Amino acid sequence: MELAGTADKGRGAAGYFRLMARTFFLLTILLGLTAASRADAVLGATGYKVAGDATKVRIVLTFDRKPDVKWFLLRGPNRLVVDLPRTRFALSAKDVKPRGLVRAVRFGDQGKGSRLILTGKGPFAVDKLDVLKNDDGNGYRIAIDMSAASEREFDEALANQSLTTGSTVSADKGGRVGTGPISAPGHRFTVVVDPGHGGVDGGAESASGTVEKDVTLAFATELRDKLAAVGRYEVY
Repeated sequence: MELAGTADKGRGAAGYFRLMARTFFLLTILLGLTAASRADAVLGATGYKVAGDATKVRIVLTFDRKPDVKWFLLRGPNRLVVDLPRTRFALSAKDVKPRGLVRAVRFGDQGKGSRLILTGKGPFAVDKLDVLKNDDGNGYRIAIDMSAASEREFDEALANQSLTTGSTVSADKGGRVGTGPISAPGHRFTVVVDPGHGGVDGGAESASGTVEKDVTLAFATELRDKLAAVGRYEVY
């Protein structure tokens, strides 16, 4: 009886370990599928090509699937900004070297999305920006046609952009100031200072090489210190 009981216990332990092994195996598969689905959710940029000269250039960026694209222009320096979903850039450094009327190419993650920035050697026009299915049926591409333009033409494109997107429309500053009671006596406000820029887009650049992100960060740091010295605010 004792030997039989020992055998039963052995079989029970073996069954338990077999169950644990199967559970671990299934969890491994599920975790792998989850990781794969997350990887699939990231857009893949697989190639970059550029052709042209200082007057006209075409840039082609290829993807593993159709990208959702938004683009806009910025000045100081003149640049084209292309916003993308979260993207994994598998691009060759040799391929993305500046060429023609493009003097700098930058790309990277922006947190909730990714961004490609093409900086011109001077003012330019975006003649066309299309999202096209690749001829072989595998993946998609963005084809960007740019040509040299005058400052007036670039300014007109910026003006049309602001009318279309409303990005520069804001309320009168006086209308943003509250007039009623804003806090109880002794209440400490929390002030968050956000300098902006940084990351893949450093903002405008002066003729001497000063970058906007450095100016805004220096100003924000001094503002933080001044507010903290007052003693009435929690400053971040």
